[in-house]
Amino acid sequence: MKLDRKNKTLLLGAVIVLYICYKYAISNTLFYYSEYGALKEKLTQNNISPSHLTQLKKKEFELDRLLSKYSVGNGNFQNSLLTHINKNCRKYNLRVVGFEEPYIFTNYNITSSTYQFTVEGSFNGSLLLLNSIENASTFGVIQHVDFNKKRNYKNNSETVFTTFLLQVNDQDQR
Repeated sequence: MKLDRKNKTLLLGAVIVLYICYKYAISNTLFYYSEYGALKEKLTQNNISPSHLTQLKKKEFELDRLLSKYSVGNGNFQNSLLTHINKNCRKYNLRVVGFEEPYIFTNYNITSSTYQFTVEGSFNGSLLLLNSIENASTFGVIQHVDFNKKRNYKNNSETVFTTFLLQVNDQDQR
C-alpha cells in the first residue's frame, strides 16, 4: 500500500489534532483529577492539630467576650431585638406595625430563626433602621427587605411600609 501526499497530510493532521487534544484537554483533566484525589484524601483525614484547637478556643473566648460586652446573653433575644428596633424607630420617626413570631427551621443540624417585622414611615428612616440593624454585631443577617409605598386617600399622603426578614443562627442567640 503506497501512501501518497493526501494520505500523509491526513495522517499528519490527525496526529497534530490528537496532540492538541491531549495538550489542552486530556492533560488538564488528568491534572485536576489527581488534585481532586489529593484534596479528597486530605479532607477525609482528621487533621485537627492541638495548635489549631487552641486557636479555636481563643476565638471562642473572644466571641464570648464580645457577646457579653453587647449584653446579648441577658434576657430574651427577641426582647432585645424589639427594644433595639423601638429605640431606633423613635430616633428615625418610624412606627412598628407588625412583629411576627420567629420562623424556626433546622438545616444540616444548624437551627436558625427568621424574624419578620414591619415598620411604617419614611424611606430614609427605613434605610437608617436597616443600617443600624446590620451594623449591630449582636443581631443576625438581614436576608430580605421589602418596601411598599401605599397611598392614604383620606390624608392624600403616601406612606412606606418596610418589611424586614432577619435571620439568626442558633449560636448567635446565646
